Amino acid sequence: MNLPNMTIACERSRRRMVGCASIAGARRAAGDRGIAGKFHFPGLTLSGAIALRLMLVFCATLLVALAQTASSVDATGGNSTNDTGGYRIHTFTSGGNFIVTTGGDVEYLIVAGGGGGGGGVQGGGGGAGGYLTGSATLSATTYGITVGAGGNGCTDSPDVAAINGDDSVIQDIATAIGGGRGASETPDAYASVGGSGGAGTWKDASYLPGTNGTSGQGYAGGDGFQIDGDNIGGGGGGGSSSVGTNATTGVMQPAGGAGTSSSISGAPVTYAAGGA
Repeated sequence: MNLPNMTIACERSRRRMVGCASIAGARRAAGDRGIAGKFHFPGLTLSGAIALRLMLVFCATLLVALAQTASSVDATGGNSTNDTGGYRIHTFTSGGNFIVTTGGDVEYLIVAGGGGGGGGVQGGGGGAGGYLTGSATLSATTYGITVGAGGNGCTDSPDVAAINGDDSVIQDIATAIGGGRGASETPDAYASVGGSGGAGTWKDASYLPGTNGTSGQGYAGGDGFQIDGDNIGGGGGGGSSSVGTNATTGVMQPAGGAGTSSSISGAPVTYAAGGA
């Protein structure tokens, strides 16, 4: 489930200092796809992820013991599976089917695609993809799985605003909402509501505010701010555990909202942090 860390070197340009930009040297960072430190940049669209955990059946004698405390599920599907702590983890990093042959109870973690980072002098950070956990009783049937792609960041020539990330879905069970896009000064575009909200920026002597996240999945993006003259600050994108930081004097690139740690895969991993 862990992917290699990907970073982009910071650059200086007329558009101010940016780091981990969704478009190098010009745009703010996209919202986290689900694992902290992974961002969208040209040539790569980072998507969300879905993990399902079910109780393992090792043999008939152990099945009798487990039946006292948990139902046993038999299922196939996922880009990878691993067994840990008496559970089998099915992880989807792209769409597919979860085929249940023996129904029962499962736990799930769903992370949607992060929102694209905004542009202009200093665009707002993209909101993290929605982060959703829960449990469900599955029937012996096939459940379609959709893993949301990360939203494209704002581009130049032509000026095109960023877009939201896509939703991640377990059919008939739950949907995590894609992260909201960050606001842009050029082109003129407000931040969007998402799993976590996109951050605002400053436009024509007024600020463009950050927007809300989805209840139970993420938090709002930070507001933009005119520091002085042409020095404009974009806020940090909302994260799954906290709001994005508002732009303010002395802060070149405020932090995105914090992600959330989960051990559903067998080891702690932080998911769904907002774009900085």
